[in-house]
Amino acid sequence: MTEKTTKKVMSNRKFLGINLSVLTFLVIFTFAFNYFVVKSYNTIEIFLTGNTGATFEGEGADAARANAKEVSLRIEAEGVVLMKNENNALPIDLKKNNKVAVFGWSSHGMVLGGTGSGSADVTNAITFYDALKTEGFDIYQPLADFYKSFKTDRQAGLAVGSTDMAIYEASVSKDYKADLLEGAKAWSDTAIVVLGRVGGEGNDLPTEEKKGFDYLALSAEEQELLDYVGKNFEKTIVLLNISNVMQVAPIKNNANIDSIMWVGLPGLVGNTSIAQALSGTVNPSGRLADTYAVDFKKDPTYYNAGEIGSKTYTDKSNAHYIDYSEGIYVGYRYYETAAHEGFINYDEAVAYPFGFGLSYTTFKQEMTGMKEKDGQIEVKVKVTNTGDRAGKEVVQIYFTAPYDKAEKIEKSYVELAGFGKTGLLAPGESETVTVSFAVQDMASFDYLGEKAYVLSAGDYEIKLMNNSHDMIESDKYTVKKKAVYKDGKDGKRDSDLIAAVGIFGYADGSNETVPVKYMTREDMTLPAYAEPRQASAAVKATDDASYKNDSVALATYENEAVTTGVDAGIKFNDMAGVAFDDPKWDEFLDQLTVQEMIDLVSYGGYKNEAVASVEKPKCLDFDGPNGFNNQNASSTGVAGGWGVAYPNETVVSSTFSEEVAHLWGEALGIESKNYSIPGWYAPGVNIHRSPYDGRNFEYFSEDPLLSGKISAKVCHGAAEYGLYCYVKHFAANETETDRASNGLFTWLNEQALREIYLVPFELSVKEGGTTAIMSSFNRIGDKWAGNNFELLTTVLRNEWGFHGTVISDYYMSMQAFMNPQWSIVAGNDLLLTGMEFLSPKWSDADLADPYIQQAARRAAKNIFYTTANSNATGSSFAMAGEESHLTRTLLTLIDIVLGVGIVLYAVLIVLRTNKHKKYIMAIIEQRRGSAR
Repeated sequence: MTEKTTKKVMSNRKFLGINLSVLTFLVIFTFAFNYFVVKSYNTIEIFLTGNTGATFEGEGADAARANAKEVSLRIEAEGVVLMKNENNALPIDLKKNNKVAVFGWSSHGMVLGGTGSGSADVTNAITFYDALKTEGFDIYQPLADFYKSFKTDRQAGLAVGSTDMAIYEASVSKDYKADLLEGAKAWSDTAIVVLGRVGGEGNDLPTEEKKGFDYLALSAEEQELLDYVGKNFEKTIVLLNISNVMQVAPIKNNANIDSIMWVGLPGLVGNTSIAQALSGTVNPSGRLADTYAVDFKKDPTYYNAGEIGSKTYTDKSNAHYIDYSEGIYVGYRYYETAAHEGFINYDEAVAYPFGFGLSYTTFKQEMTGMKEKDGQIEVKVKVTNTGDRAGKEVVQIYFTAPYDKAEKIEKSYVELAGFGKTGLLAPGESETVTVSFAVQDMASFDYLGEKAYVLSAGDYEIKLMNNSHDMIESDKYTVKKKAVYKDGKDGKRDSDLIAAVGIFGYADGSNETVPVKYMTREDMTLPAYAEPRQASAAVKATDDASYKNDSVALATYENEAVTTGVDAGIKFNDMAGVAFDDPKWDEFLDQLTVQEMIDLVSYGGYKNEAVASVEKPKCLDFDGPNGFNNQNASSTGVAGGWGVAYPNETVVSSTFSEEVAHLWGEALGIESKNYSIPGWYAPGVNIHRSPYDGRNFEYFSEDPLLSGKISAKVCHGAAEYGLYCYVKHFAANETETDRASNGLFTWLNEQALREIYLVPFELSVKEGGTTAIMSSFNRIGDKWAGNNFELLTTVLRNEWGFHGTVISDYYMSMQAFMNPQWSIVAGNDLLLTGMEFLSPKWSDADLADPYIQQAARRAAKNIFYTTANSNATGSSFAMAGEESHLTRTLLTLIDIVLGVGIVLYAVLIVLRTNKHKKYIMAIIEQRRGSAR
């Protein structure tokens, strides 16, 4: 008889060691999960259900969307730019021949918007093919089918940093079948080629030095396609479906390419306007918002921008820097000045100048009068349509200031002073356009000498120009005596509340271990790569930065606790329309507790919080320079959290129409009112400093005046319907690379900062009346923009007179350079905390700190002022804000499953342990019996 083999069973000690560890982990996980849910409920609610509290359905919402689409058509129609038109290629006469062969994968995968914050829902967008068919074109369908089979869709890339920068273009020699190409030639003698590029938040565009290919140059496949189409079709038209500037010289200089039309990113319905521009139903009237250089490597920003421009300090791996070495010479300011001074040959350097654009008709412009009154120069320009088609014309006024190198003040050879646009003029019809600007606006900021704005004495040439390079005629304005706009000399500029004087000297990089050098008009040699350098003492000191070290900021507060908890009976709605300086604000604010103020300033992710004690509702703030979006919401349709996708901001600025900009603001305001979204994270007004800046699609232009004038009108139009616009990103945030990695150290001189990068914000405040600003990720010099008292208080509030809220860019507590205490002391009122569990941490000592209390009270007032003067007040505003039962039920079920699972697991551990004990005892008894 053989002995039965006993199966080896894990000991209780080992079993308990493993399973109690697992049980402990599950218990800790459950507590952590619940903590996360409590801290991030709003984010989870939005992510799971798309319920942001907005109301995207109903008759009012439908009407708002319909209006938004009409405005979109107007924007695109006036924003497309005709860059080349030879051999009468455009417009296409549909009565003679409506057949076209449409080439280029982007004709199928049209770029309709950007990615990241500029994402938009284009699920139901009008395709380019459908727009052509609706307009009456007959396309060669086999080509469209080929592109769809070649590559179905462009990667969506809604998330930050996920931009799909592949150039999907088929090779003529490898991918096209001969019968497809022959069929296209037999179909029509007219070909349209669409070339597309996308841009987005979180990425700058690839350069040859960094990625091995130049994203803004033609790919080999595109060049091959253009060569083939140009040689095989009688008329070839190229559409540039791109917001960034492209290297177009090879297209322009190709004798077989008849026409080039820049169309930007057309959004939901803009393809309709593009088709109408091709047929002549719309006469193009847009103008280029940027200079189109021939060789981007010869642009002064090339080696100090984007992916190759951000450098890392050799002895500080978490600190990155970028040098704005070109100073004020950005875009046309460089090319026009360098050509005038003999450093470049303009015709060899520039393919198309800033402000360039053609029409299907011709115009004559003539200055009929110029006068100065009360410090304003007024230029009257008579515009006559001398052609045979109705059209609109843009009037551009520039000035050339007297330049004396002994003054050591940098000046562009020409600078845009103002612009205007006619209505639709019939052939032979005339209209007089008046362009006005202040004499003081021609002053330059002397950052080396007077450290103030200086209006030099001498003759100022006031020029009527077709663009930044081609002059029509000019007149002269003489300043007899030099003016210095600071106290003790000629006082402040009329548009300022206090004199704007030098306060950003620390940002010019002169104290860096290798001092930053700036381009001058005397030496316009192109800047090379910034030299590698170690971190300066100021850079190293940022690791220990504290608001308590900011004595200038602290001096503006009283070192005493604030009054709290008073029952004054004043509610949120009572503050609508109350002037910012009205004593009633103090009575209102006395009702708040310190904790309420801290909570209000701390939780600003796509909203600002409800305050129950004064009956303030939660106010929704949506992202979206291309139209309202909430990236955490469902992307399945409008009800998920999306408004209408408009043509991108560069298209808006290319209209050169303040009227169109105002209409866009109104359309957004109407959407806002009907969607219950009183706040908007836009418009973006950073400068197109470099063609490779990843977010140029959501900014207006290389020119600060054009950007600021358009933004001001957008803000003004939006405010008419109660929408407050967070104009962003304040300031000098022109690079995506390393922007949020310990705050990119941005070195620039104060003249460039004030004359180029602050102007769009300045005009948004002074002319647009915006009550909201978004600060930026980067640092101005060594100070994070959100902790920068000089920027957020001295300039924004004290100089410009801004009243309202400053919100940070996306805040996470793990980003140590974003100091929440310092931010509210400096003048940043609200933190954009998209994930509540990464929200700012406030100690009991912080809450008891009189300076923090004073700053929190001031910040709370600013937030209340912004929201009380929006469509969030009044009975007509229905703030939905109801949480989804689905979300709460789902989270509760998860909790129940976790709880029951833990209990059952514990019971099973006990049962197994007891069973094992009995098993062991049985074996022992068996062995004892055998021994007997």
